[in-house]
Amino acid sequence: MRSSDIVSKEVMEQLSRVAECVPDSLVKRVAPMGDVDQIIDWLEERANVGAKHMVIAPTCGSPEDNLRALREEILPYFKSLDSS
Repeated sequence: MRSSDIVSKEVMEQLSRVAECVPDSLVKRVAPMGDVDQIIDWLEERANVGAKHMVIAPTCGSPEDNLRALREEILPYFKSLDSS
């Protein structure tokens, strides 16, 4: 399924224009970005200040690579902390 099947070209253009107005500093505060270690660090920072539940929705890059990293590296890292 292509994004054009879900969202019209006009809506995508509007979203793109609006996104240009959002500062990178805000995005970095609310959305993890980077390699596996950077994602883990970002999630740990939120957990350390009391976050109990987080929604993880990979939106960039290869979906297969994102899910592999989540399944094989990120989630096991946090599960190992829970069993310690």
